Amino acid sequence: AGASKGGTHGYTKVGETMAQSDTRLVDEGRKMGLHLAETCYTVFALGGGTGSGVGPFLLSLSSEWPSKQLVIALIPSSKEAPISRYNTFCALGRIFGWPRMPDALILIDVDKISGYRAIDVSGNLQDEFQVLARMVNMMVEMRVGEPLSKIGQASGTCHLSPALALTHDMEIYGSLANVLDSALARPLGSIDYDTVTTCLTLVIGDQSVLPDAEKEFSKWANRNFRSLKSAELLKLPKEGNAIDMRRGVIDVAIFMGGYNLEGHLETITSGFKEYGEFFSERTTEAVVYRPDELTKFESYFNN
Repeated sequence: AGASKGGTHGYTKVGETMAQSDTRLVDEGRKMGLHLAETCYTVFALGGGTGSGVGPFLLSLSSEWPSKQLVIALIPSSKEAPISRYNTFCALGRIFGWPRMPDALILIDVDKISGYRAIDVSGNLQDEFQVLARMVNMMVEMRVGEPLSKIGQASGTCHLSPALALTHDMEIYGSLANVLDSALARPLGSIDYDTVTTCLTLVIGDQSVLPDAEKEFSKWANRNFRSLKSAELLKLPKEGNAIDMRRGVIDVAIFMGGYNLEGHLETITSGFKEYGEFFSERTTEAVVYRPDELTKFESYFNN
């Protein structure tokens, strides 16, 4: 759930304090059985006070649960005020400072997903929020907690950048490689392809049009990522699942992991420093939020 700027005043510390003082969040989560789930998904924006404050707080609680922890976080637009990057820096610093890192942290660039459109199987136009929901549904349907955790351990990094190709007709695209190229042409996160070390790709739909999918995927992955160490393809046929797909049509989601993937890191850091100086000049120490764990942010990405 989100809040208006009036609720948290746009500051990450206010959002976290509100969450800590309201036990209903924890109580409701336990009532829903989240602490017993095989995989726990947490989706929040990093730029506002609510998402950047409440999101990491909830993750700090769920990190004690045995379930796989998958986080989908939205990096604010470059057009937003410096405080949004301050909040982002603080939130990521909190996450990277935990003894237990998330099994996967999928970072989505708001500038890239804004205006992203797709067509569903009925031919209806879907906006970026529906596109994001479809990606999450694919992840849930294909139980990606374990494979995402494995590729994170193999690459030594938990953060991933996604790319999507939704409702692609194989009669038009001709091959899986062409569909994957289509996804890579519009990634949802900032990516340096030369640093990608691991890649997990999900394919849902009519598998009868993909007779040599594994071989084709392997060649495609090695051609596009020269530092690749591991790549995996997961397929789910249209029969027997909850996702309705027309014959010859597939959905593809690619999750790429490695180092130096986030092009906004420099902007986030500068935004943090700029707003930190603003805080130090105009506010009390109680509002300034720079926990010791923030050094983990820089050390993680500069490793």
